[in-house]
Parts: sequence; C-alpha cells; structure tokens
Amino acid sequence: MGRTPTSPTARRLPLWVVTSGALATGAALAGALHGATAGHPAPAWGRDAGVTPGALVALTLIAGLTAALLAVLQVTAERRRPGPAVDGASGPLPAWAFGLCTATTVLGVALLLAPSQSLEAHAGLIIVAVAVAACLVLAVASVDRATRRIEADDIAAAVAAAAVDGIRRRATVPRPDGAVLPRRDPPSQTLASPRRGVVRSVDAVRLARVAAHLDCRVVIPHAVGDPVDPGDTLVEIYGSRHDLQLLALRGTIQVAARRSVADDPAAALRTLADLAIGALSPAALAPSAAVRVLDRIEEVLDALGAEPLPGAWIVGDDDGTPRVEMPTLTWPDLLALALTEIREYGESSPQVTRRLRALLEELRRTVRPEHRAALDVELAELSSSVRRGFADPVLRRFAGCPDRQGIGGAGASAARVIPSRP
Repeated sequence: MGRTPTSPTARRLPLWVVTSGALATGAALAGALHGATAGHPAPAWGRDAGVTPGALVALTLIAGLTAALLAVLQVTAERRRPGPAVDGASGPLPAWAFGLCTATTVLGVALLLAPSQSLEAHAGLIIVAVAVAACLVLAVASVDRATRRIEADDIAAAVAAAAVDGIRRRATVPRPDGAVLPRRDPPSQTLASPRRGVVRSVDAVRLARVAAHLDCRVVIPHAVGDPVDPGDTLVEIYGSRHDLQLLALRGTIQVAARRSVADDPAAALRTLADLAIGALSPAALAPSAAVRVLDRIEEVLDALGAEPLPGAWIVGDDDGTPRVEMPTLTWPDLLALALTEIREYGESSPQVTRRLRALLEELRRTVRPEHRAALDVELAELSSSVRRGFADPVLRRFAGCPDRQGIGGAGASAARVIPSRP
C-alpha cells in the first residue's frame, strides 16, 4: 500500500537537514545579536576582560561535545536497528537536542570573535549559558531514552499504532470501484530503480495527480515492501510519452534500506509476529507476552478488515478517473502472515490457542463479509492445531475455547480447570 503526503515517513527529517538548519540558525542569531548590541559598552558588572572569553570557550566546548554525542547516538541507533521496529533514540527529542546544541556552538564561536568588553559578548554569554543548560537537559533525556530497556509490549504498541494510523489514512485515498486500468503492451515508458533496497512507500495521491496532469496511466509492478535491484522497473507508464513525466514521477516512490510499519501493514504484521514467536521460543517461554502481542495484531487486522483488499490497489485522480494501479496483499495473505507461525509455535500453549480463537471469532464479527471465508479457514486450522497439540480430551476442550486474556478472561466459556496429568 502507498502513503499519503501527510505520512510520518514524509515528515521525518534526515540528520543533515537538521545540521544545516541549526548552523543557519546559530549564524542568524549571532548576526541579530551583533546588530542589536553594536556600539554599546559592556555593563558595569562585566569589567573583568578575562571572564567572558573564558566562560564562552568553556560553554561552547560543552555545546559542541554534546552535539557530537547526540549525532553519534542517532547514527548508531539508525545502524543498529535491524528492522522497522521502534528505537528509543528515534523521534523528535534527539533531533531537537542536536539542533539546539549545534546552533549554540555556532553562536558561541561567533561571539568569541566579538570584543570581550562589548555588550554583545556579555549578552551573548547569558544566552549561550541558558542554551547550554537546555542542551544538557535535552541530551540527558535523549540518552535516557536511547539506553532505557525497551519492552516488547512497548514496541508492539508503537508498531500497531503506526500501522493503524497509516491504514486509516490510506482509506481516504480515492479508489474507483471496479476500475481497471487500460494497458498497452509494452508500456510507453518505464522508470527504473536507482538503487538496491525495498519499496518503502508510494505517494499514491501525488502519483495520481501527476498522471492526470500528463493524461497517462501508471502501473507499479512491485508491492510496497518488495525488494528491488538497480535497474528494476519501478513504474510502467501507459499513454503519454512526455519525457518530463519521468522527472515528475521520480519522487513519488521511495526505495530505502528497510521497510516502514507506517506505510507497509505487512511489515507491521511481520514485526508483531516475530515478537510473538520470540516470546514462544524455548529460550523465553513467555506465552503471556505472546498473548499481549496478539492484542496488537488484532488491532491491525481489525483496521485492515474494513478495507476491500482485492489484491490490486486502484487509485483515482480528483475526478475519479483511475490513474494508478499497484499490487497489494489480499486478506488471506495478511491473515497467514500474522497468525500462521504463531499458531504453529504456540499449538501446545492453551493461552495462545484460546487467544487466537477469540481473535478470529471477534474479527469474523467485525470485518467485511467477503473476508469471513478466510477466517473460517483459519479457525479450522486452529482446531486442527489444538487436536495435534493436546492429547488429553479435557485439556483439548479447554485449549479450544476462546478467551481474550488467554487464560482468566471474564466470561471465557467452557471448563476453566486444567486436569492434572498422571
């Protein structure tokens, strides 16, 4: 699935942009301070010529070292993240802290060039001191977030929230019902991938508007999340042969090193499934943690279940004319991705099987009617898994009952007493 122009992925600024903005801000502040204080003598309390330069040097060094620490923290966090999960060093706080420290460093260096007995130097010393104090507070908070142990529940909650938000945004994109894009064989033009990576996101709204302006149809052969190599076709264009359209379309598809849970529901489900599988591994043996991850999986599947999911996403322009077609996973594909491995790894855990049945029965009640057949298949597979995992008939009956808490949920049906084994 693609993203809209308001996706969080589009709002995230790279480190070089933050650095450039901070450098410009620091230089602008130094210029403004010089213009406001030029020609004014130093205040009466600033008579020691050595105090101001020495203090400015110390504060500037503190700000510069703090900025370097935060830059290393962010770069390290980006490199050690194996996938689309949430990292404690991500988010706006480290970026704001780094920007403030960088701007303060630039301001301090500029003030060191001013005469030590001027009002500019003394006023600047006060500003830099306050800014350095704020830098240290933000830096401590950023380091605390980055080094704090992140629980699987926190990651699952953040991944599910980002995925559901993205699904709801995409639900507002114009999609003509039953539309089929006319094609020619071969396409009039193609756009190739410039690098190796995965299709991270597609700005379908912008793509449809560009296609409408150029009076063409666009087919994207790769789904979001698919790996691509340099030279692989990213866009097939049918219709107009205007050469400028390649330039207009180039910025609508993002190829990156890893997938985004906000733009790719399959990546979110994959991440959540991995968390649940890890909790069920012999090294962890934490079925309760897997049950809590299933709560988040249900949130994502419930949002997806409200969508048609025909296997191809047709996006229309402002007039409703179909302009863009791209492949997507179907509802059975998404169910299999989210639940199959959890069912297999957890078939001997009553908590997991009971929570899975409650999840499937609740989804069957809330999703679109055409999605219920796939849920019936999953329920049958779950029943087979319970028969394989529990030889004792009483325990098998217990494991086959729905329970939203796994074990102990209020109103959970069937026997609650697990028989002792000889």
